[in-house]
Amino acid sequence: MRVMHTAAAALLLAFGAAGQCSTGWVPSALATNGAAMVMETLASGDLIAAGYFTSIEGVAANYIARWDGNTWTPLGAGTDAAVLCLHELPNGDLLVGGNFNFAGGLPAARVARWNGSAWSALGPVGPAGSVTALTSRPNGEIVAAGSFVERVAVWNGTAWTGIGLPPSVGGPGRHTLATLSNGDVIAGGPWLQISGQTVDHAVRWNGTTWSVVPGLFRAPEALVLLANGDLLAAGNFGGPSVLRLVGNAWVGLAPGPAFGGLHALLPLPDGDLLGGGSFLNMGSATPMHNIARFRSQSGWSTFGAGADNRVYSLGRMRNGEILVGGDFANVDGLPSVRLARLLPSCPAAAATLPGNCTGIGAGLNLQAVELPWLGAVMRTRTSGLPANAVAVRALGTQAVSVPLSLVLPQAAVGCLVRLLPDVLELALPVNGVVDGTVAIPNTPVLVGQVLLEQVAAVTLDTTGAIVGAAVSNGLVVTIGVL
Repeated sequence: MRVMHTAAAALLLAFGAAGQCSTGWVPSALATNGAAMVMETLASGDLIAAGYFTSIEGVAANYIARWDGNTWTPLGAGTDAAVLCLHELPNGDLLVGGNFNFAGGLPAARVARWNGSAWSALGPVGPAGSVTALTSRPNGEIVAAGSFVERVAVWNGTAWTGIGLPPSVGGPGRHTLATLSNGDVIAGGPWLQISGQTVDHAVRWNGTTWSVVPGLFRAPEALVLLANGDLLAAGNFGGPSVLRLVGNAWVGLAPGPAFGGLHALLPLPDGDLLGGGSFLNMGSATPMHNIARFRSQSGWSTFGAGADNRVYSLGRMRNGEILVGGDFANVDGLPSVRLARLLPSCPAAAATLPGNCTGIGAGLNLQAVELPWLGAVMRTRTSGLPANAVAVRALGTQAVSVPLSLVLPQAAVGCLVRLLPDVLELALPVNGVVDGTVAIPNTPVLVGQVLLEQVAAVTLDTTGAIVGAAVSNGLVVTIGVL
């Protein structure tokens, strides 16, 4: 049975009121000596920032650095010129593109790969120009776009090849890329016509041919793929500043500024959007200086006092910390030269209680993959389950410490039940793993409330009889808000 989602939501709504929360900027006094143009949060939870800087918060880093929430570290020797785009591959390797000719001291004209410890080249991409967008397709193809001769090219493992973009008439604007869930690539850029056909700044590549995606009046500054597969375009479109791709047409999602536009768009856990760019308002009389928040029910709103100059990049850590890069000297009235950090005062959090199993039951490990943010979905993963086991996920609000053997005499030595279960879910492991989700209602009284989760593995023989049992560690999570 799978009742966790609905029952857990009902359990959460039974909580009492919690305190109010606000957010606060952390000044980055050392900041950067050049703008952070792009940011990417890795699957590991760390964040990569890149751009025109050679130092970031006092750490020497040639145009690219990694933030783990506490420390900036350079990626080897970095590159010899600006990094303008980032893309993490499914295996965790990081692709970078830009204006550089070397990465880690090795020849790597405009595209390079970082495997976590060393650089390798993917290039050169044409004899000149820059790479401003990178993406990958489910079949393993890597796609690059930029101001080089072919404008869009595919890496075949040994060389870059133009992928048949017909001769075009172009206008101003940067190149952007995104891969849809079906593997199609959307390319935004300064295209006005392709082979005499009006393009409207966006085209689609299905792996064989190009087609037009009409409805953009300027090249997008950013293409952002949401977790549900929707694609958003952000920029200065002379109307809406954010558009959603519906079928093969763009539909306005959020109004735009009277002057200026969006350069960066960051989805937040509750479905809101954080926009950064060069604007003084977002379609209203309310001042919004270069940073604003969009809620689907109420539109754009202020995000503190904003920044005193344009914002180029936005990134979010798993703990809710938001990083902002741009040309500014102050954010929310605090000195933050080209780099600022925002910490939520009510962050989501996760801690563990040991399950204490020894021997055969010691391998179960429960972790929070996505923390419990208000209006979002908490995701957990339990690994190390036996192939012939049934998993029982338990969720509750009251902590206990009870030997599992009191419930199941077959339990492994030392196992402790860490919570009084209010909700139970049965699941079959897949390759020894069980993934769990809990929807957190978008109800402010839940902020600061604590939930407990634990997973039991009940091992069965061929007749269905219980021959063993063990529990994972307990997970103690606190609901937060951004």
